[in-house]
Amino acid sequence: MTVETLPGLLEAQASARPGSVAIRVKRLGLWREFTWKVYSEVVRETALALDAIGVGPGDAVAIYAANDPRWLVSDLGIQTVGALSVGLQSVQDPDELAANLKAANAKVIICGDQEQVDNVLAVTGDAKPYEQLVVFDMKGLHTPGYRDAGIVSFEDFRASGREVLAADGARHAALLARLSDTAPAVVSFTSGTTGAPRGILLSHFAQIAAGRALAERIDLKPDDRCFSLLPLGHASGRAFDVVAPLVAGASVNFPESPETIAHDMAEISPTVIFATPKVYERIRSIVEVRIARAAPFKRWVYGIAMARLEASLAARRAGGGGGFSAFLGGALAGNSILKKAGLSSLRYAGVGGASVSSNVTAWFWQLGIPLYEHYGQVETGGILFAQRGLADSGTLGTAVAPGIEVRRGEEGELLVRSPALLSGVLGEATAPPADGWYATGDVAEFDADGRLLSVARRSEVLRLASGAEVSATAIGSALQQSPYIAAAVVVGEGRAAPAALIEIQQEAVADWAKDHEIAVTTYAALATNSLVRDLIAAEVAAANLSLAEGTRVDSFAITPRPLHDELTATGKVRRDLVLEHHADTVSAL
Repeated sequence: MTVETLPGLLEAQASARPGSVAIRVKRLGLWREFTWKVYSEVVRETALALDAIGVGPGDAVAIYAANDPRWLVSDLGIQTVGALSVGLQSVQDPDELAANLKAANAKVIICGDQEQVDNVLAVTGDAKPYEQLVVFDMKGLHTPGYRDAGIVSFEDFRASGREVLAADGARHAALLARLSDTAPAVVSFTSGTTGAPRGILLSHFAQIAAGRALAERIDLKPDDRCFSLLPLGHASGRAFDVVAPLVAGASVNFPESPETIAHDMAEISPTVIFATPKVYERIRSIVEVRIARAAPFKRWVYGIAMARLEASLAARRAGGGGGFSAFLGGALAGNSILKKAGLSSLRYAGVGGASVSSNVTAWFWQLGIPLYEHYGQVETGGILFAQRGLADSGTLGTAVAPGIEVRRGEEGELLVRSPALLSGVLGEATAPPADGWYATGDVAEFDADGRLLSVARRSEVLRLASGAEVSATAIGSALQQSPYIAAAVVVGEGRAAPAALIEIQQEAVADWAKDHEIAVTTYAALATNSLVRDLIAAEVAAANLSLAEGTRVDSFAITPRPLHDELTATGKVRRDLVLEHHADTVSAL
């Protein structure tokens, strides 16, 4: 039987298309391209450098860095020597970072820059549980204060591997030959929305199964240009930007920095992206802010164009074609918007990590951008369900591959059987269930066509004082359909009716305030303004119309500051932290 591993897939792509572009990255304003051959060579050097210092099966290496081509290289180099590649989010709470590093017990930690090095040193202290720190960007790290930290630059580390390669050209092939596809290869931490993050072990086999299912669902091709937006340590980010391109031979493109994403996307014009709702909300917001500042004639044209595109979308939802409305809307403004936003070549836009407003979804569909919602968990390989097209709007679509089986267990819990399932949990004596059915902890509903209608954490099912059970997730999603509500945390356990703690969408509310001649723009000032509260009250009342009797929100409060520490890297709300940080506000509801 052929053993498939991720480093093996890289070697196959390097052999099949050595001169094709595998990676692009923006550096100092210029795009740099790396072929599959170069990608493979750098991974070999990294793997042999790790092998030379004794890293191998049974060891762990943590990657604590922002998205970067060297992240991909490090990840595959670690897997080549049979060690566990532990992906950490580049921005983490210190306590969480300390817990994750303790759980990983990493022999080597690979950091992005001085900030991450400082964070590691702050939480590890003088103990230094690692043997070496490898750093991508050495700026600021040549001072005496870092002399005893065990730091080596990534370039020097690679160079040591290059020396091994020159001395023993067969060593890399020997490393690949000893790999097992069923052995744990990576650790991806859960988001921690309902408890402490857990390190999920995924094998080569599981990762490839998830990546292949995803590549087939979105019909990923070698000429596709993926744009890296979701953290690579996240299971879904890994599936989209690491595994699926290795399966299909597509290129992965990296922006220069988070601040230049919009500009860099416009330059590279990606064909496939996967991002959190906040990214799509930001794209829409940028466009609408520019339109609001434009001359009256341009605003009028935009209004006419979007009205035509809205009519076209309605016709398509009814089973018809876009017709003249789509042509006219595109000619007036739609095509220009897509080009300036770098979306003119986009054929697949995936959204995951949190629920997305139907208003945002509709805006992209009107422009001809298919925005597909996804559902999955780290434990299921990242992506489990995805929409197939406009007909799946209002649902989370179907399982992404025929090999994925799903059913409802006790109390409606979603059970999954899939080749992409976890093989264990870091530091826990757990194993996959004997019958293969994994209990997700989510309560699910399906329609007659097998599409996933809704999903909610069992821990977020609230029992009201009447004894009725309501879903905090479903109620929160209804509230978040408002363009003025960024997040809603619903409480109700033991209460007469649900109540909500609401984070306002600052940019949208600030624009509304400006239109109503309210001279406040900071979040704190908006949150305490009586007219803004009236606006949110009207939005809550509108959301209540879509909710069943007994599940309607009867009171709410606006958070005094934006949710930041309470969010995961993908924008999910950490419910426990919100309730802890805003306990007094919640109690007063």
